[in-house]
Amino acid sequence: MLSLAGTLATAHRAVHRVTAPAELPALRDVLADRIHDAVLPSDLRGFALGLLDDLPDGERLFHGDWAGAARGDAAADHARALLLLRWANPLPGTPPSSRALIAAGRSMLARRYIRAYRRGLPPPPHLDSWLLVHVAARLSEGIPAEHALLTGILQQGGFREWIETPIDDYEALTGVTAGQGLTT
Repeated sequence: MLSLAGTLATAHRAVHRVTAPAELPALRDVLADRIHDAVLPSDLRGFALGLLDDLPDGERLFHGDWAGAARGDAAADHARALLLLRWANPLPGTPPSSRALIAAGRSMLARRYIRAYRRGLPPPPHLDSWLLVHVAARLSEGIPAEHALLTGILQQGGFREWIETPIDDYEALTGVTAGQGLTT
């Protein structure tokens, strides 16, 4: 499983070297629309949109889920991958034993992905801001199990402690138990 993190990072770096076709939508516009559609208190929506306004545009291919391909800053795609790797719960119907293994390996997988992606590169600029913008945009997907956790992350307004926090410590940070976390 840990070799998967390196494979994913290598694939992301290759995608991020590609200049996106001009006809793809700008990631900034896509994210702004999603944040406007999200069920968010107005202060958190304004916070996320303010962060987005301060982030750089880009011309790199952002794959998202491929149906949502756009052109933007490569650090934004890296942030989206981190969000999903670190906090996405398994799909409904995943057996409890598999859920336990996934939960146990999640932070290790995310850290391996980060190390492999950044190998030989400086840390991506604006990563914390991109993560927060993606959290706000993810709320537009209307996944009830994610709402409390994602809203809590936005209210905290920072990510350093979240990236390094073990799953077991989520409740201390958010009041949300790990079982109520993200789903993909």
